[in-house]
Amino acid sequence: MKSFVRGALAVALLGSVALPAMAADLPSRKEAPVYIAPAPVFSWTGFYVGAEFGGQWGQNSTSLVNNFTGNTLLTTGGYNTSGVVGGGLVGYNYQINQFVLGVEGDLTGSSNQGRFSVTDARGFTGSQNSQYGFGAGVRGRLGFAMDRTLIYATGGWAYETIDQTYNNNGINNFLQQKISTDRSGYTVGGGVEYAFAPNWSGRLEYRWTDYGKYVSNFGNLVSIQQHPTDNTIQAALIYHFAAPAPVLAKY
Repeated sequence: MKSFVRGALAVALLGSVALPAMAADLPSRKEAPVYIAPAPVFSWTGFYVGAEFGGQWGQNSTSLVNNFTGNTLLTTGGYNTSGVVGGGLVGYNYQINQFVLGVEGDLTGSSNQGRFSVTDARGFTGSQNSQYGFGAGVRGRLGFAMDRTLIYATGGWAYETIDQTYNNNGINNFLQQKISTDRSGYTVGGGVEYAFAPNWSGRLEYRWTDYGKYVSNFGNLVSIQQHPTDNTIQAALIYHFAAPAPVLAKY
């Protein structure tokens, strides 16, 4: 009898040890976690088109020159110009990691204008009106992307038509003469752009442009040396065509 009791106790003890171990080996009945897809990575790669509008202001440094002697008759110190500017743009971006390379072109119209008036020692008064018109440009872009925010620098070629009208009270025997000039120069600047929707972004950009020095001949005796420069700030609304995910460099 004692042997039977001892055997039963041994079996009970072994069971108390084995059951928890067996339970640990059984498969879990907990439900699998719900899969949450990661947010898609925004890509700046692709073509885009947009519209831009803003303000423009600058200066035209001028000097009156005697056409026969080449001597400077009068240095006006220049005059200020201001107006509004707007147009359309098209471009392409290519993103590698956080860096964005791009090229962009635009066509614009501007009301940027200014005027100066001078009187020489003989009492003759002359004035010049300057008026911007049609403009264009092609620029490169280099940017740093922080997901949907892009900070970039830009620079390249700029073109502008500038109409200049000179008036006087008798110098050179003419009262008014108008000259239209096509100017090419360079432009540099930068901006910040934010993609507020999958295919839409808005940006604010500043650029400084130099159209170089040139001479406008008015009449037979007098010419005016010109050097126009301007500052431009424009906001733009841009539509981006569908693009693949950004390229990730391999190391």
